[in-house]
Amino acid sequence: MKTPFGASAIIELRKAGKRPADMILLSLVGPLRDESNPVVILNDPDCDLRFLHDLDVMLVCTMETPREMVKRVADDLMAIAPAYAGIWWKDKADGLNLCWGSYRPKVMRRWTRTERAGYASH
Repeated sequence: MKTPFGASAIIELRKAGKRPADMILLSLVGPLRDESNPVVILNDPDCDLRFLHDLDVMLVCTMETPREMVKRVADDLMAIAPAYAGIWWKDKADGLNLCWGSYRPKVMRRWTRTERAGYASH
């Protein structure tokens, strides 16, 4: 299986028994400007994500990202047991937490009925 673009530095850290200091942004929308966090671009839905085990990961997508792709990647991500997982809709400045382990999500702005309907209609 291939590794995603930008993953090699994180994989090398993991091989050395270290971990990134910041949350990993797993982007489904390509490069993210002005980001200091490590950004991994998922350029193939069949990429190997095992290097993300026990790390803090935020899946970055937009309302235009196919719903099936978001679900597939989220399912793959949860299967490798990250320390924290979240999804951020970049174009809506909104997100949600995928609970894992003992993490307790903070209350975030809820989507309006129109926003949910707009995403569901994809």
